[in-house]
Amino acid sequence: MTANIRLGRIAGIEISLNWSVLVLFVLLVWTLASGVFPATNPGLSHRTDLVMAVAATVGYVLALLLHELGHALQARRDGMEIDGITLWLFGGVATFRSAFAEAGVELRVALAGPLVSLLLGVIAVLVALANLPEPVGAVFAWLGYINLSLFIVNMLPALPLDGGRVLHALLWKIKGDEANATRVAAISSRVNGYLLVTAGLFLLVFLNSYSAAWLVFLGWFLIEAAAAGESESRARQALTGLRVADVMTPDPVTVAPDLTVERLMETTSGGRRYTTYPVVEDDDAVGLLPFSRAARLPRRRWHDARAARRGAGARRRRLGPRCARRRQRERGGARARRRGRPARRPALDHGPEARARGGAPRRAARRAQVLKALSSVFPSTSGVSSKGGEQPRRRDVPRRGRTRFPAILFPSLHGYRRSWAGPDAVAALTLLSIAVPEQLATSRLAGMPPITGYYAFIAGTVMFALLGSSRHLSVGADSTIAPLFAAGIAGLAATASPRYVELVGILAVLVGAIVALVWLLRLGWIADFLSTPIITGYLAGVAVIIVVHQLPDLLGLAPASGSTLQRLGSVVRRLDETNGWTLAVGLGVLAIAVAAERLDRRLPGTLLGLVAATAAVSAFDLRSHGVAVLGTAAHGAPHVGLHGVSLHAVESVAPLAALVALVVLSQSAATTRAFADQGGYEVDVGRDFLGVGAGSVAAGIVGAFAVNASPPRTAAVAEAGGRTQAAGLGAAAALALFVPAAGVLADVPLAALAGILIYVAARIVRVGDLVAIARFDRFEFALTLVTLLTVAFVGVEQGLAVAVALAILDRTRRSARPHLHVLARIPGTTSWVPLSADPDAEQEPGVLVVLFAAPLWYANAVHFRAELEEALPRAVGEPRVVILDAIGMSDIDFTGARALARAIDELEQRRIAFAIARAGPQVERSLARSGLLDRIGTAGVYPSVGEAVAALRPENQEMAAAARPPAAAWHASAGWSPGQARSE
Repeated sequence: MTANIRLGRIAGIEISLNWSVLVLFVLLVWTLASGVFPATNPGLSHRTDLVMAVAATVGYVLALLLHELGHALQARRDGMEIDGITLWLFGGVATFRSAFAEAGVELRVALAGPLVSLLLGVIAVLVALANLPEPVGAVFAWLGYINLSLFIVNMLPALPLDGGRVLHALLWKIKGDEANATRVAAISSRVNGYLLVTAGLFLLVFLNSYSAAWLVFLGWFLIEAAAAGESESRARQALTGLRVADVMTPDPVTVAPDLTVERLMETTSGGRRYTTYPVVEDDDAVGLLPFSRAARLPRRRWHDARAARRGAGARRRRLGPRCARRRQRERGGARARRRGRPARRPALDHGPEARARGGAPRRAARRAQVLKALSSVFPSTSGVSSKGGEQPRRRDVPRRGRTRFPAILFPSLHGYRRSWAGPDAVAALTLLSIAVPEQLATSRLAGMPPITGYYAFIAGTVMFALLGSSRHLSVGADSTIAPLFAAGIAGLAATASPRYVELVGILAVLVGAIVALVWLLRLGWIADFLSTPIITGYLAGVAVIIVVHQLPDLLGLAPASGSTLQRLGSVVRRLDETNGWTLAVGLGVLAIAVAAERLDRRLPGTLLGLVAATAAVSAFDLRSHGVAVLGTAAHGAPHVGLHGVSLHAVESVAPLAALVALVVLSQSAATTRAFADQGGYEVDVGRDFLGVGAGSVAAGIVGAFAVNASPPRTAAVAEAGGRTQAAGLGAAAALALFVPAAGVLADVPLAALAGILIYVAARIVRVGDLVAIARFDRFEFALTLVTLLTVAFVGVEQGLAVAVALAILDRTRRSARPHLHVLARIPGTTSWVPLSADPDAEQEPGVLVVLFAAPLWYANAVHFRAELEEALPRAVGEPRVVILDAIGMSDIDFTGARALARAIDELEQRRIAFAIARAGPQVERSLARSGLLDRIGTAGVYPSVGEAVAALRPENQEMAAAARPPAAAWHASAGWSPGQARSE
């Protein structure tokens, strides 16, 4: 699979076309032909509009190319070497082989591109004003508008836009400090990015301008790129002057080609593991073995899988004269050793004498410097873009067989290999077979038109692949949130009514905006706010709702309404009206789905059942026997845009949107982390929030509903061998081709969809978690049951609210009444443990050591003083010293600090000294702000309990008092400073 198509050379500069330009071409032609030109030039035929759209799009791509040529030609004029120009989805990239030598060069190169766009825009406007045929004039008018817009946008003072580069060059030229110029330009970029995101969200939500989504995306792009540029600048400064030899591992541990994976695991189990091992045969490097690749191999194959088969083969490249002589010497040395003569040690060896060479500390220090510098760097776009200015880089020749994308987009596809195409295709077919019936059934559960489930899946999948980091996560319509927003919106509008559909679309956009804002504001910790017992109870309650709501369709009864109990009572009263044919169809689909899962999880049981049921309805004319079918389904292109948007509508659905977003955040975070751990790769959960949020926004704009991460579909992709989001994109593309033919769904029996939903409901009930919670803690199991029953029979919103409130109250109760432990030392060791845990532990006479394992805050401040008072009699002998072990005290608030001060006052009145051991930085800051640190003394804060006890024994106090003048003796026994005794 090749990312770029080489078009040729212009003025000696290589021009390439990224495949994503095809996406830009199709979207732009469709937008111009269906919306822009019919609105500005009414009366023209559809064919004329299409020809105008194609011509305008070709002109726009050529304008992008000329923009980049402006950058490249000016750079070459200033003596810089140029790699080439690549056009991609959101603009163009011109890449250079070296960085800018001076600010003036950067300024001239940065201005060249926007000036070309300005010149093209002026020329196009002048041509449009001439007396030309209407279609030609309209095309040139649009080209003039787009080029002038391109000039304005690119001149925004934000990196990596051209305006940001201009600002950077000016600051660099004026101040003479490139690093400071980078910091200021990055701050300007963030400010502009946040302003664009805010403006875009306002226009999108309140003015129904769905095109404002581009502003949101551009703002996000600027924020990410600015952070990347700043981190890259810091790393470049830190790496200045370093050589590869300074940071490499000089004597790597190597493995033989015939070494088994089992032996490798045994060898590394007790020692240090390296990320990669060179595979060496006859003193020649033949490949690399990544440890992660070996670890992913099934354990049953470890005994016969060898390093040569798991490693990546080394490329045979032509060697230069010096490298050839070195290789010859190494091979000669190997032959000499085989003949019994001493020889020079080869480079790829790891003997002890090699590790003992001089310079290792210096290399380790420089390696640490490099790792620290690179720790904050993440991938960023490089080159010159018409939506991003010049970012010179070193020559980077891509490896053959791998696909290269701009780093911010399609992150899971970076480094794509041809060998991954087969597994991704299989995973795409597996995902498609699951999505076709499931998305259809979920749209019915949501009370939406059937086709909207497919729109939701396509929008969610494409946007997540574009922005998300997980390789396997599947995003689309999900049965865990459909009942939640369906029940909430049903209280505002009749289910399936036009107003209901409008409110669901508004809700989807709000949910997506909230989820994306969580990424933007770094509030990912909110995803952990729903505990496992609450999530387990919520999912079980949702499963009950799904089953009860589907019973009328399964039994062939008229639809019921009202609460879950009312619906269930209605079904029970009408059981004698059950249609046997309908029940047989539904149970048959359910049986096929269950049997397929038991035979092989990869079998598309729900799809097979749906096809079989639909065929049976047509073949046996089951409609005449009372089997209800889906009927005519709306199909074709979606109606893009938000409808019915008003301030009142937004206010009415905003609380529900926040609740749905909370569930989406929790499930998305849990799913992406679980499958990343399983697959052995790293993910950025924040980026995944952005991808899921963008999917919901896109789904709402195309008339669908909020999307969510799906654990079952994600598991199906992983089990089918999917390697990247190409699997999801393939399934979405196939489903998009099916949408125009969705009329074939007319004969789908409702009982089949009910059977599928009941099957899904059974899968989302976590029976194992219910059992584990019951065994672990009764209160948490009770919390799970309360959540289940409230969600199922009172309301989803009420159930989650009650469960969260109970969980918070329980956590508050526990942190407000923590136990204060008396510590004692284990004999013969320096370890201190609670006396209640080890009765044989020994206390120090006259010293009381206590541990308060909770933050000291207003809710437990009085309790702390009471517990300390009760602990004093438990000291051995009369207590002379109290040591507070603060290892479990993560924070102290104002009330807590005041309570601690009063406790110290009471101890001083009894002539008992006080000290603190193992206080964290936050606790020390709180002590300093409250003045307690000055009172205790900085020397009175000890790094360990053992050191505190050794310094503060009563005999040490007496020696300190004897060494002081008489006026200080009483102070030593009453108000005594631990730091003085420690220093003596």
